[in-house]
Amino acid sequence: MAKLLNRLCLALMGILFAASLCKGSVFAKEIVVNGQNIQAALDQAQNSNEVVTVTIPAGTYNLSSPLLVYSNTTIRAEGADITVNGAQTALTHSRYIQPANIKIIGGTWRSEGSKVISFDLSTSNILLENLTVAGSSNSVGIFLQSVKDSQVNGCKIDGMAVGLKMSYCTNVQISGNTITNSAETGIFTENTERVTVSGNTVKQSGKYGIWFDWENSSVIKGNTLDGCAIDPNRAGHGEGLVVQHGEGTWVEENKIYNVQSHIPNYGNGVIVSFSKSITVRGNTVVNSGNHGLQASYASTNIYFINNTVNNSGKMGISVSRGSNADLTGNIINNSASSGIVYDGKNWEQGSGRVSGTVTNCVIDGSKSEGIHIELADVTVQGTTVKNSTAFGVVIMNNSTADFVNNVIQQDQMDSAASGIVINQGAKVTLDKNRISNFGNSGLIQNPGGVVSGTNNQVMVNANKFGSNAIFLRQEAAADKIRNNSLFIKSISGTEVTGQNYWLDFECGAVVNGVVYPAKTGDGGYFTIKYPQTDSSKVVVFVKDPAGNAIILQAPADFDLNKVQSGGQDQETDTKKIENFVKRMYRITLDREADADGLQYYVSRLQNGEVDGATVAQSFVGSPEFQNKKLSQENY
Repeated sequence: MAKLLNRLCLALMGILFAASLCKGSVFAKEIVVNGQNIQAALDQAQNSNEVVTVTIPAGTYNLSSPLLVYSNTTIRAEGADITVNGAQTALTHSRYIQPANIKIIGGTWRSEGSKVISFDLSTSNILLENLTVAGSSNSVGIFLQSVKDSQVNGCKIDGMAVGLKMSYCTNVQISGNTITNSAETGIFTENTERVTVSGNTVKQSGKYGIWFDWENSSVIKGNTLDGCAIDPNRAGHGEGLVVQHGEGTWVEENKIYNVQSHIPNYGNGVIVSFSKSITVRGNTVVNSGNHGLQASYASTNIYFINNTVNNSGKMGISVSRGSNADLTGNIINNSASSGIVYDGKNWEQGSGRVSGTVTNCVIDGSKSEGIHIELADVTVQGTTVKNSTAFGVVIMNNSTADFVNNVIQQDQMDSAASGIVINQGAKVTLDKNRISNFGNSGLIQNPGGVVSGTNNQVMVNANKFGSNAIFLRQEAAADKIRNNSLFIKSISGTEVTGQNYWLDFECGAVVNGVVYPAKTGDGGYFTIKYPQTDSSKVVVFVKDPAGNAIILQAPADFDLNKVQSGGQDQETDTKKIENFVKRMYRITLDREADADGLQYYVSRLQNGEVDGATVAQSFVGSPEFQNKKLSQENY
């Protein structure tokens, strides 16, 4: 009896153990659609705790009503071409449930309804993968509303009004989809949070490539947008990528090409408006009809970092309408107007004054100014502005600007261009900037402007400027930048003559890295003598008490500060050589050195043609010394 009880107990324990393993498990169930009745197969998942996989065999299906999918359902439709006739949705879910755990894989889905595929009502954990979606130019291809924790991957959507639209969604990933020929927008999201749109291709959208509105903490990364804003019936700009009313979103590593409107010079590559704390990083924007990148409409804490913007129809990067944006490491080439613009003109909602920083950017080939600052507060540091057609930099309309350690240059001397122009109440501080090859003027301060600064270099690879090198219509304080010009009157292999405005300025020539000071006469005329050299290699400079220098015959990469800081030791060495030669004159010839003789020996010693011992032997062997007929004792 005891043995029988033990066996019964063991059997019961085994049953209970097996039940425990099965408790909460969801068994998989597979159904293959027979004929055209897809809905009958899907209905088997209704109220089921099982994972139901419905396979729709390859073929063509024409249906009269939308397909309704239930929770815990996987539809595999590779090779199936499904059309729902009439103005109806092709695939959605029952209105009486909040569906979850749904996968739709493959298939071509067609409908003339307002939405081809639609999920809403707090749907979660949805996967749409490798679908082909087709409909009318008035339809939405894939519509997601109040959806969370879901994915749309690898789908192809063509010819819709909006390819993919999301509203009130959270934690949704849209990746690797191809959306073409949308009448309005490729991908549109509103009131979303933590959405990632990555690796998608959007081509030939009528108005917008990607539009994010009222979103939070999302990522738009690695997408390719090409040929947006093409609708000929649309008024207004059209854009490649829009972030509006957003916060905390990253726009990075996207490629945006050919945002060209039917209206000339319309179409922005990327625009951020009414937003805050948006980072736009590592994007490439080419051939935008209007601006490459723009922060506008009271956007704040916008960061444009390491973007490349080429061939914009107007500005490369624009900050306007009360916005604040910091620009770092951007490369802007061949803008049809200005490379970077901070434009704070008023707009319909109030003051438009803008602000920000420009750091370590490169701006090349702008058809107007490299940088334009108007009604703005801006700091520009470590930036290179090259080859602007009209001006390197323009600052105007009561702006404040600090320029520190920038290079503003033309690669070739441009006789008509000017480097920095300050107008209409602008207050500008310049420090350690190099302004090169602007042949008209390096720096112009027009009435109402205020300029100060130290250690700037204004240079040109020519023997004069077309106007004043530094042209100040209102003279600055004596310890600041001062109005000045410089020209070379004559130059030879051993001497240069010229004129500058001020007698109290340091003036000199740089020859083979050595600074030779000028002798200054009346009217600012000067003469500089130096050892025999190629006259085309002689750099002539004048420097004010604040360290601001005007430099002639200087290549674009010349830096007087480096020459002078390195030249101090060289100057000390020159003095030592001069003193040695003077001592030789006194000791051997009992007289002071004549100028020609001193220059002869100093030059040969500096150039390494002779050493000190050879010079000493030369003095002792000279006829002047020998004619002294010294005794052995005196000798």
